[in-house]
Amino acid sequence: MYRGQVEINNILHQFRFEDFKLFISGNERLVGWNQVNKLVENDIITLKDRDNNFLYLKIEDRFFASSFEYGFNISAYVIKHNRNRFDSADSDISFDNMIFRSDVIDYFFRNNEIFRKEAACLLINENEIVESQKPQKRPSVHMTLDNKSYKMDFGTMLEGSNQPFPYIIKNYIKIFNEKMNGLQDAFRIAKTIQLFLKFISQSPNVNFYDSIWLVKEEDINNRNISMYFRPENERLNANRVLLYEDINEIIGHLIEMIYNDQICFRSLFVSDYDRITHADIMNVCAAFETQFQYRYIKNFKYKEQERVKKKMIEILEQARESQFDETEKPLFDELLSGVKYVSETLRKRIEIALDDFIKIYGDEEIKNDFEESYLEMPERIKNSRNALDHGRINYQFESVMYWDAELLRAIVYMLILETAGLFDDKQKIKNSIRKLSKSI
Repeated sequence: MYRGQVEINNILHQFRFEDFKLFISGNERLVGWNQVNKLVENDIITLKDRDNNFLYLKIEDRFFASSFEYGFNISAYVIKHNRNRFDSADSDISFDNMIFRSDVIDYFFRNNEIFRKEAACLLINENEIVESQKPQKRPSVHMTLDNKSYKMDFGTMLEGSNQPFPYIIKNYIKIFNEKMNGLQDAFRIAKTIQLFLKFISQSPNVNFYDSIWLVKEEDINNRNISMYFRPENERLNANRVLLYEDINEIIGHLIEMIYNDQICFRSLFVSDYDRITHADIMNVCAAFETQFQYRYIKNFKYKEQERVKKKMIEILEQARESQFDETEKPLFDELLSGVKYVSETLRKRIEIALDDFIKIYGDEEIKNDFEESYLEMPERIKNSRNALDHGRINYQFESVMYWDAELLRAIVYMLILETAGLFDDKQKIKNSIRKLSKSI
């Protein structure tokens, strides 16, 4: 828990921050919300606690905690530790590196030869068995975010542990930009990395290991600035995490896509770890439509359907004058307008993507890993989506319709990987999308 005082409208208020909730209370009286909100700048509140640590709290939402207390839900925060405990007015946050650790990163590299050699090297040197030759480094990844160039490096670190095995070996991701000083940039980059970890682990909930370190390149071991994200209900399946060797060529492009909101994360994952639900059918269709337009074409039109629709409209317009009286024409025009704008392209778009999926995965293996009747999936999932969308309560869902959602989600992953640039090596795409199959 962090406690301290904050001045609002020349009145001292007490604050306490714990479990990602901030409470502000008055000693004598509370000022209004408008005055309290003046503490917030770009969704961040800056505070100094009793030990002279500076806190930078990312506001998610606000609430009345009680008649004498204001509350804020905090999604993430940065703390600048004042190690000597003396009063300090230095609230400056200066860093050019962000270092991330997570169990997902460890699963991502679990088969990587360089990681295993790095781990062995660290253990040998730590115990002074013999001077070990350092292995080659994993290649750096370069990416451009908001017109700024960033470098991503991967490494391995060793920490002491009070567990039976006396060490913790963790992979880490280090992101560098010499002008990366803003907290807004830091929070957004950290969120992007968290979404990347969610993508490669197929998990809607992912946590960072302990804190994210914000450090300077010339003083890399000075870790007095740390960032924390609110813990999520993480449940990971190690066998479903994509492997570094399969997507190493496109990591930078994937990060750029995530940063630029080109992946529909709100619809990408199942809503329940243990079962597929009706909501997942709707969600995966939304995710598919988003990724289809990035992979193939925006505003896709089914040419044969458009040809028939044009012919229908011409016939209807010719019949307007002879077949409908003046009282009917307004209703006719409303209905005709609907016909002009209607389109039914979901099935056709899925068929286009499914054809590419078959070329990569293979007919027999799709039957083994996903479903026997996969060729009927586009029609079934179109009907399922429409039934849910229009509230057809008597529509009967069969088990295969839920597996359709998982097959379509594998297709969505294929579209994302291809959009990021993984075209030439079909085996790597296949390795990744197999991790979405029921065989895992």
